Amino acid sequence: MSSSKNEEVLDALGAKMEDPTKLYDLLEMLGKGAYGAVYKAKNKNSGEVVAVKQINLDESEGDLIEVRREIAILKYSDII
Repeated sequence: MSSSKNEEVLDALGAKMEDPTKLYDLLEMLGKGAYGAVYKAKNKNSGEVVAVKQINLDESEGDLIEVRREIAILKYSDII
């Protein structure tokens, strides 16, 4: 998928394309699914422990409704 297409998809999902290791120390992989992997991570600035989900847009392109639904759920969840 081209970078401009990735940006369109991210915009539609309300998500960002950032390297999570710039903001977080990835502590351990919690799970891996159809759209990507979830990591337990610690915010480098605040020390807050969070879950970080990395989504492979190339693999999830056809399932944007499901990915959008999952992101909406994750935004409001206290998973760890």
